[in-house]
Amino acid sequence: MSIRYILDGWFDRESVKGVNDNFLFLFSDIDYVKDNINVALADLTSQKKQNQQNFTFLFDSVGEVKTLSNNAKEVLEEAKKYNEDNVNTNERLDNIIASSGTSDTEVVDARGDYSVLNQRLSSQDKS
Repeated sequence: MSIRYILDGWFDRESVKGVNDNFLFLFSDIDYVKDNINVALADLTSQKKQNQQNFTFLFDSVGEVKTLSNNAKEVLEEAKKYNEDNVNTNERLDNIIASSGTSDTEVVDARGDYSVLNQRLSSQDKS
């Protein structure tokens, strides 16, 4: 950068050259500021783009986690259903084994939770 020329009020060759130097001094500062603004703008634009990519990744990941969570809930519900079916089957088998030798297996199974088949049939007639 050059130093600003102080005009003495006369427009001779030296003064005109000094005025020209003053304009060069001013425009060089303007170019310097303009370059700094352009660099700052480029940095901000780059940061904005990076932030947008980060938010996109974040929201996409949240969607994937939600999908995985829903899938896990469905698998858990299905596992609970199979477990309940398994418990019911085990109870029926336990009932059949406990009554083995005293009654026909089919009759024991048909009783369900009732001690005799007649009670079960009567309860169904009432409902």
